[in-house]
Amino acid sequence: VPPDPLELETVDAAPVDRASYAAREREKILQLRERERNRLRAGIEETRTALQRLDQTRKTEVEEPLQALVRALADQRTALADAVRELAVEITIPAAFHYPVDATALRDGLNRLRDAMEQVLAQATDLRHRALAAADEARREARRVAAQLDPPGDATDLEALLRSAGRAADEARYAARDATRARDGCAAILDDLLKLRQTADEVAALELALGDLDATLKRGAFLKWLTLRRSRDLLVYASRMLGEMTGSRYSFADPGDLEDQQWLVVDNDSGQARSPASLSGGEQFIGSLALALGMVEMMARSGGRLESLFLDEGFGSLDRSNLDSAIEALSLVAGTGRMVGVISHVAAVAEQIDDVLAVTRTAKGSQVTWLSRAQRQELARSDVGMEGASALAGLLE
Repeated sequence: VPPDPLELETVDAAPVDRASYAAREREKILQLRERERNRLRAGIEETRTALQRLDQTRKTEVEEPLQALVRALADQRTALADAVRELAVEITIPAAFHYPVDATALRDGLNRLRDAMEQVLAQATDLRHRALAAADEARREARRVAAQLDPPGDATDLEALLRSAGRAADEARYAARDATRARDGCAAILDDLLKLRQTADEVAALELALGDLDATLKRGAFLKWLTLRRSRDLLVYASRMLGEMTGSRYSFADPGDLEDQQWLVVDNDSGQARSPASLSGGEQFIGSLALALGMVEMMARSGGRLESLFLDEGFGSLDRSNLDSAIEALSLVAGTGRMVGVISHVAAVAEQIDDVLAVTRTAKGSQVTWLSRAQRQELARSDVGMEGASALAGLLE
């Protein structure tokens, strides 16, 4: 130790402070990444659970009803084949259905089954008409024979006439009995065929509904639909925000089907839809800000809540009018109880924000200072602007 303690050299603590600050910042980044990784893991698990539910829904609402449908069609085909044999007609019955079967094959087979059913129905109707005609003919023959029973003057022919009348009566009874059986059989077949046609119509409607449901529940299709729906909702909210911040000059284009196209911004002065790449830096920033604010409103309307919103840079690309509109929009969000943080090198931002933290670069490192109202106003009026400062961080309340 030197005899005189005053001769001790002053130790420069700036490198240690910078290293400590860097270590703390790196620790914060690692913590953020850990939280993000946990969030992604939770999202993956939720997606896996959703896919399992979708697979179960597909099994219970598509595959099992489709199997029952194939069995019902097989039963109806058997009934139709029995009707063809009963009627003794030559009609081709379509091949039996077997599971699994795709929607196109099932629809084609159902159409062939319906065509065969219509042919059997026509044949049964024709047979019924012929049976009724035979019964009428038998009744007429019976009346004719009864009229002949009035014996003629010659009694020697009475016995032969009676035998002839008996045979005619027996034939008439047999014909009437056969006609009655045919009529009853045709009526039963017609009833079965009408039920079959009704079942076929119901099956066709169910098959169409199951086809739509099958397409909807395919792997990824539901999540894709949900993503598109949320994107459309976001653009609706963001479009209103963009119009408010630009005096109704800009709005987002009607989202329509977002699957194969990018989001477009409509210039209402010219009526033209523009891609984001064609916008100026300030216009792009305003559009991005509108999307962020639209997300805040959408989450609030859906029952969720976004507690904080941070914006880093971008204000330097705005003119005074757009800057005022952007700050006003952010103030409205802050007025709902949310924390809004702004990081910027634009001195004019400090004039409109109550809580401003100035970060200044010095030879010994960065220094942070909360600015008073007078300091904020002086900074906004300064021609030098932010030459002596690295950044402004502000909180809107």
